[in-house]
Amino acid sequence: MACTTEDERTVVSSFAVTGSSRPGWPVEAVGWTGPGKILFVGPDDTVFVSTMTGVDDREFAVHAFRPDGHPRAGWPRTLPGVGQGFTLAPDGTVVGWWYEDPKEGTLDLQAARTKFTMIGPNGKTLPGRWPVTSIGTVTAPVVTKDGSLFYTSATGKVWGHDRSGTIIDGWPYRLPYNVRPELRPDGLLMFILGGWTADDGTGSDSEVIVLTTAGRMASGWPYRTNVSLDGPQCCADCYSYFPHAVSADGTLYLAPWDEDGARVVALDRRGRVVTGWPYRLLPGWRVVALEMGSAGRLVVGLRDCSAQSECCDSDASRQITLTPAGELAP
Repeated sequence: MACTTEDERTVVSSFAVTGSSRPGWPVEAVGWTGPGKILFVGPDDTVFVSTMTGVDDREFAVHAFRPDGHPRAGWPRTLPGVGQGFTLAPDGTVVGWWYEDPKEGTLDLQAARTKFTMIGPNGKTLPGRWPVTSIGTVTAPVVTKDGSLFYTSATGKVWGHDRSGTIIDGWPYRLPYNVRPELRPDGLLMFILGGWTADDGTGSDSEVIVLTTAGRMASGWPYRTNVSLDGPQCCADCYSYFPHAVSADGTLYLAPWDEDGARVVALDRRGRVVTGWPYRLLPGWRVVALEMGSAGRLVVGLRDCSAQSECCDSDASRQITLTPAGELAP
C-alpha cells in the first residue's frame, strides 16, 4: 500500500500474510502518489509506485523497490509531458505514457500528441522504436501476456505494437469512435460501445466488439442490441459508463435496459446469451455496478430509478447476488 504524508512524501508499506510489516519496509519516496495512487507488484515481487512533484505536480516518476525494500538500480525513472501514467506487463516490464502540448481551458485533457514507452528492469528504455507517438489524446493502453501494447487513437483506430514498438501485422482496426480497450481473461481485446441517435434519426445500436491480437473479429462477435447498455446518470455532459463484469471463464455480464425495464444478461465466449439468462429486475430498478464475487457468482449493485432524480446518483442503494445459472442467490 502507498500513502502520502503531510510533507508530500510517499510512504510504501509491504505486509506479510500475518499482517506484520515485512523486513525493510516501509520505505519513502519524494513526492505524492496522486489521485490514482498507481502501484503494481511485479512477478519477482518488485514494487512499482508513481509519485508527482514539481510545478503543478507535473513531474511524474516511477520508483522500483526490491522485495527487501531497497531501491532497484536505475530507478526512479521520470516521464515527461502531462497526464502521465504507467502499467505493468506480465513479465514486469513497465509501460509508461504521457501527453504533450495540452490545450488550456478544456474540461477534459486534449493534447497534440500521446507517447508510449517500455522500460526494462534496469530502468532503461527497451531497444526499438520507443517512444511510439500517436496524434491527439489516445486511451490508456493494455498489455497482453506476450508484452504487446494496444490502445485506441483519437480518431478511433486501435493500434497494436510489439515489444520493439513496431506495429503488429493486422492493425489498425477502425472503431466508430475512441474507446479504451479492455483485456479479457482469454487474452482477447474487448470494446463496449454505447448506441447513439443523430438529429436526423440515424444512429447505431449498442454493441460489444471482441478482437483477437491479430486485429480480427473474434468468432461469434460482435454482440449487438437495440437497447441501452449505459449506467444511470442525469447530466447531459457526463461520460457514459457501462456496468459489466467478466468471469474467469470469459463469460461477459452486461446490464441492458429500455422502456420495458432493466435486466442482466450473460454472454459466453462466442457472444451468445447463456441459458437461463437474462435476469429481469423489478420495474423501476437499474444496475449501477456489476462485479464478480466468490464461486463464480455475480454481485449486482442496484438503484431504484422510479423517480428520475433518484438516478442521478450512481451509488448502489441495494445489492443482490446472482448464480452462474441466472438465479437469485439466497
